[in-house]
Amino acid sequence: EDFWRWAASHTRRCGKGLPEKSSARAWNAAIDQFRVPGKHSEVVVFSGALEWRPGSKKGVFDLKLNPLRIDRSCRFHRRFGADRFLSLTMPAPARPPPHLRFEKYPSVLREAIAKWLVQYDHYLLGRTWKAFYVEEVRKKNRAGSNIQFRVELFAVDGIDFEHSRRTSGLSPANEPHDKHTPMSVDALLNWHISLEANRGQTDCKLFTRIHLGQSKTWATVVLRPHEFRRLRDEPGKPVMNDGCALMSRALAREICADLGLEDGTPSCFQGRIAGAKGLWMVDRPDPEDREERWIQVSDSQLKVIPHPCDFPDSVDPELVTFEVSNWSKPLRPVELNIQLLSILEHGGEIRQPIASIMRNAIWDIYDKFATVIEKDSIPLARALIQRLRPLPEEGFSRTGFRKIDQWAIDNTEAIIRFLEAGFSPRHFAPLRDRLRRCLAETLERYADELHIPIPLSTYAFCIADPYGVLAEDEVHLAFSSQWKDSEFEDDVLDDIDVLVSRLPAHHPSDVQKRRAVWKPELRHFKDVIVFPTRGDVPLAHLLSGGDYDGDKTWICWDQRIVHLFQNSTEKMADLSPEYFGLTRHARPMIQVRDVGDFLEGAFKFNLTVSNLGRCTIEHEKIIYEEPRSIGADVAKELAVLLSHLVDGRKAGLQLTEEAWQ
Repeated sequence: EDFWRWAASHTRRCGKGLPEKSSARAWNAAIDQFRVPGKHSEVVVFSGALEWRPGSKKGVFDLKLNPLRIDRSCRFHRRFGADRFLSLTMPAPARPPPHLRFEKYPSVLREAIAKWLVQYDHYLLGRTWKAFYVEEVRKKNRAGSNIQFRVELFAVDGIDFEHSRRTSGLSPANEPHDKHTPMSVDALLNWHISLEANRGQTDCKLFTRIHLGQSKTWATVVLRPHEFRRLRDEPGKPVMNDGCALMSRALAREICADLGLEDGTPSCFQGRIAGAKGLWMVDRPDPEDREERWIQVSDSQLKVIPHPCDFPDSVDPELVTFEVSNWSKPLRPVELNIQLLSILEHGGEIRQPIASIMRNAIWDIYDKFATVIEKDSIPLARALIQRLRPLPEEGFSRTGFRKIDQWAIDNTEAIIRFLEAGFSPRHFAPLRDRLRRCLAETLERYADELHIPIPLSTYAFCIADPYGVLAEDEVHLAFSSQWKDSEFEDDVLDDIDVLVSRLPAHHPSDVQKRRAVWKPELRHFKDVIVFPTRGDVPLAHLLSGGDYDGDKTWICWDQRIVHLFQNSTEKMADLSPEYFGLTRHARPMIQVRDVGDFLEGAFKFNLTVSNLGRCTIEHEKIIYEEPRSIGADVAKELAVLLSHLVDGRKAGLQLTEEAWQ
């Protein structure tokens, strides 16, 4: 408060307003080493935005700094301090304002910005910053999707840095925020991914691996090199468990204790450790009850070498900390995605059952609202709202605190606040009005946006059968509690056909029918679907080229839909990137001179706008207009192009405007 009073009274503000004020909680945490006291893996972060400067002013960008905010930490934050990192959003260089366009040389601005970001020092807040990572982000607003890029910068030096101490290049761990030592971006990247050891990769692929250090995670158990087990992929055979492996139950219990999970051990954790990422399944209980910690890391999970079992005993603890990004949770019914609707229609005459399900859902929700008003019940109203539309994540900060002014504009939040205050639906007109609006919005979603609730469907992590007990056409799905629906009340799917898919889904074969069975060897896996590891092609790969590193699968066991569906026998055409005129930007790392060359080349490519969204919209138009819908040749060809663009950043592939036209 003293600082803001001083800033308000400052005589050299030249009439400019004060910046947005940081919360007291973030300010106090920043004073305390930028860590949030009493909170797991939470830090205070610096952020801001670069915006196009008007043509009336010199220069390209204006910089706007955001208030301090609290966020989940990442590996870089925990090792070097959150205050050494600055995250800036910026507009797409390919879409500049008219006064910055070079019609004859459309790439010159993008390349100049990439070089400026990477090769030059940036002075801000008394520190010297260097850019080391960039990625495309899409921010949705009322006007649609706004394409921006997020640039990550690292403070290599500063006026508050300790210059009397000289280090070997790597700053010591746990430095006070006002006594950092100078350190280069080269040292930062080589601590995270050894560029020399990974020279067998391409620059575009290796650049995406920097994101392992940027992922927002919860830091849990620190392992030692001897606790890692190498899981080899069988040479000459397809990888049937791409992205997943096992961990011991003893290790899983320690992770749960760190996270404060008290409702039983999840079946799997999505996480990162060392140079590996993916999904780790919790092994079945040890019959001898040995409390042994171990974790497998498969070849397919290892994105950068070396393997953690090859680390020396003196390895930095942050590199061998198991970082959790998600875990399996109790499942709930979901709505049918419109992409799946076209595939289901292609595989069977499902219009009538879908229409019947939708009509029943509309009447059911209307009846529940009527019951709430009739009984004037606060608990019933609260249960209905939370089931109908859970509070969106953007209504909370990442730490779970509601935005102060959200409730005034969001019907769901307003209804819950009124109910928490003790107002009842029948006797409080503002609450009744909000309920009416919420009902109208829900019915509009059902009718206009085709949000069709399928009570016997859900999304769950898919894992690969680690014991090889499932046949090629079988899957296993069990629930942690009984599924409650008038058509199905059980905690396991056994001896029935189910449909499985994964989003995005663009090809007729992206939905598959399989037989759900219960296997006693897999009984400890709850709230995840187990796919077989027998056969020649992983089931996850059949679902739009997926794997097992954290993909969530759509599962439907409503027999009115399942019985009518037939698997497509059409395989996705084997069309190369060159067939579509895609430009290859990836270079072998052996051709990269140094870190500056590596980053500048990666920035130039990653600052291009992906045409994935544009291509997806075109695919949706085609399947709507073509008589054969998703089975039309042009739709299937476009599905192949989409499969290339999904991993375009990693593969270094660009769909240029000329190629698109």
